[in-house]
Amino acid sequence: MKHYSNGASKKPNSGINLFPINFSMRMKLGEIYPTPANPPVIPAKGLKTFWNFALYTGIKNYEIGEPSYFRGGLGINYLLEPAFKYRVGLGLDLFWAQGLHLRFPERNFSFRDQTSLAIVGSWEWQLTERLFVPIGLGAYLYRNELNQEITWFYERVGARYRIGNHLSAGMQIKAHKAKADFF
Repeated sequence: MKHYSNGASKKPNSGINLFPINFSMRMKLGEIYPTPANPPVIPAKGLKTFWNFALYTGIKNYEIGEPSYFRGGLGINYLLEPAFKYRVGLGLDLFWAQGLHLRFPERNFSFRDQTSLAIVGSWEWQLTERLFVPIGLGAYLYRNELNQEITWFYERVGARYRIGNHLSAGMQIKAHKAKADFF
């Protein structure tokens, strides 16, 4: 199944679900080398640790026909790398929703009304030395339903590419019960 969505940047967002039929063929071009008799020796993996600091930026449309607003946040995660292909960790996410005063001009709001704070468990699948698939499950310490944070938890999934040793860029979607909050 394939699902295409605009990540709640404009409503209505019905999305498109496809059930494609795929055919494939696998070919080995060039010489075929025999399988070695002895498997390669892979050194033991030592435990590595990482701090991951993230800046999230996106847009969200709250109501059909209304403008879209900035939606973003900050994240910090402490990750352990016990194996060659994945990392696990724990962290905090702070999200900010712009436009609350414009959407509800008759009310007064504080900074806390425009933000939400969550603890998040993270798992990252390392596809190559530079390409990762980060997955997160967060539980709000506080949230604001006016910002359409409709459940006490959220999911995140995306792709991240490491540009240098200390810098990476990527895309993620944050969702509540698989319904996009922002991309």
